[in-house]
Amino acid sequence: MTSTSGKPRKAILIVHGVGAQAPGESSEKLLHGLGLVPGTRTSALQTPDGAAPVDAEVAGIPVRLYEVHWADLLQGEITRGTFSAREFQAYAWFPWLNRKRRVNPPGKYAMATTLIWTLLLPPLSLALALPYYGARLLVSAFDRDFREKLRQEGRESARGNFWQIARSRADSAAFQRTWLEDTIDEYVGDVFNYVNSAGNARYPDGREIDVPHEVQAAYPKIAERFHTRLIQAAAECAEIQVLAHSLGTVVSYHGLFGLKRGDSGAQNPAGLDAARKKVTHFYTIGSPLEKIGFFWPKLTNPQVPAGGITLQWENFVSWFDPVAGVLKNFDQWGVVGNQRLLGGGFVTGHVVYERHPKFLKRLVSGLGGGEVEIDRTPWQKFRNWALLLGETLLAPVALLLITVAGAAIWLAVVVMLPWLVSLLFRPEFMPQLDPVIFDRASVGLGVLMTLVFLINSRVGASRIHRAAWLADSAGADEVQSTSRRSPGE
Repeated sequence: MTSTSGKPRKAILIVHGVGAQAPGESSEKLLHGLGLVPGTRTSALQTPDGAAPVDAEVAGIPVRLYEVHWADLLQGEITRGTFSAREFQAYAWFPWLNRKRRVNPPGKYAMATTLIWTLLLPPLSLALALPYYGARLLVSAFDRDFREKLRQEGRESARGNFWQIARSRADSAAFQRTWLEDTIDEYVGDVFNYVNSAGNARYPDGREIDVPHEVQAAYPKIAERFHTRLIQAAAECAEIQVLAHSLGTVVSYHGLFGLKRGDSGAQNPAGLDAARKKVTHFYTIGSPLEKIGFFWPKLTNPQVPAGGITLQWENFVSWFDPVAGVLKNFDQWGVVGNQRLLGGGFVTGHVVYERHPKFLKRLVSGLGGGEVEIDRTPWQKFRNWALLLGETLLAPVALLLITVAGAAIWLAVVVMLPWLVSLLFRPEFMPQLDPVIFDRASVGLGVLMTLVFLINSRVGASRIHRAAWLADSAGADEVQSTSRRSPGE
């Protein structure tokens, strides 16, 4: 457990976030950041591969990096199409349903807080649909693979009558996937696939696609990888510190403290308990834990805290990070130190932590390296400010453009349908019809489309929440079996 210098070696357990993370990528990012710390040396001349630990010396402290790589378990073809827009819209109603069905611990969230978010989230979910429509329109125009698939399907469907061909081509244009859908599955889909798997949630009837068993069973495998690395680090190092990013903070939270449903995930419970007691610091960067607790409270309320754990928890939140949030309801193991920092804009604000001076100083201090000054060249400072200002200015413009494009599609449907119908009633032999009627019909159609969207999401929310997040294992099975029976049975 000691290094060649005779000092006790300390472990840093690194847990990555969502997306197609390559093995060793998270370790390499941290090493690049630590390269700004004076006196940092690493024995790994090659790129870390994620499998073997990496030895380094940080401010005179011997450190060994262990990476918990889990991206491959929620990646590739098995997750294709697993993100469900219907479920995403339904989650807007979850805070209200959590309160109504008393899923949250008493007093955790004020009634006013729940009510405000219930009024805001459903319209917001509708608003988020507009930039998706716009982005898909723009991507479709420039995606060669998408256009080629449409042409190929057009040639294959060039049989039958006019209406069959028209319907086939319309369906192809509406449902043909682009790289936008693949990206959503890879990043946003990771969150919902993980929390559904971790919560042992049933996937209710009515999804657009069946969820593969590998995705449903991903959580125990992810937990096992975390525990295996934790036990390995405990055997080789005197002290363990955990650094987790994004969804990896939820993975680490579950790995350290367990879940309410009593998960273990470890084949060596005694070794796991001993390893947990060696954890002294927990660093969360870009963490969505507070949001996870708000929507899925059963994932952030362990029934019994892991015994013997005493650690210092520091949570870093970039001002422009849309994913991260201040942790207010995680004081079961002491007060969480929330650290605000300014770095990156709306695009890179979620991925700048490992090289930010404030984070690096706190990490080095936690390792026992004392106060250090972070070396940054004038060019690095200029680049960071340029990114901050550029993204702050350009990201809203880009969002506005795709939102306008999506809104144009929405308005085209609202305006064009009544106008097309009105053409049948506007010959000269029916001049008495007031065109204002059709203008009002357009407004009525727009209101109706909005109401259908909100009502559909509310109905889906109640069904999904009851079947997947309210009932226990036996109850969920019964809910699903009952939903499959006909009314006369």
